[in-house]
Amino acid sequence: MEREKHENMLMAIARDFNSVDDLIETFLTFLENKTDYFHVMLNDKDVETLSEKYDGAILKNLLNNNNCGFKAHSREQLLIKSFRKHQINYIMRKQPYIIENEEIKNKYLTSCDELKKIKYMPTTKDMNKEKQENSIRFEKNM
Repeated sequence: MEREKHENMLMAIARDFNSVDDLIETFLTFLENKTDYFHVMLNDKDVETLSEKYDGAILKNLLNNNNCGFKAHSREQLLIKSFRKHQINYIMRKQPYIIENEEIKNKYLTSCDELKKIKYMPTTKDMNKEKQENSIRFEKNM
């Protein structure tokens, strides 16, 4: 229910944009300007090293702002992992023939853990058979 509410809100916002890429760009700009999403936390050794090189406002900023944000590279890794998960979910629903064919899959999809985890993938043949069976059941019920 909560997800559907948010998806409806996002759909209303998306209508204001010319493309999904514009929407994503605006969202990333929001994260840049209004959150600490891109703030990189430094390890203690690097804070110490930089503390010796800087003073004044930069030193104060360095010392006071290292308890917010995220570890280096964690945001990129999370975004890529999430992107791939949703891409695979979509392809499994809408374009299963890409995953069924090893050569095509390797050509169009980046190899990743999420793709390797797929244990069962209904084939398009199975999907077509299921549609036919559902159609026959529907016709019998009429």
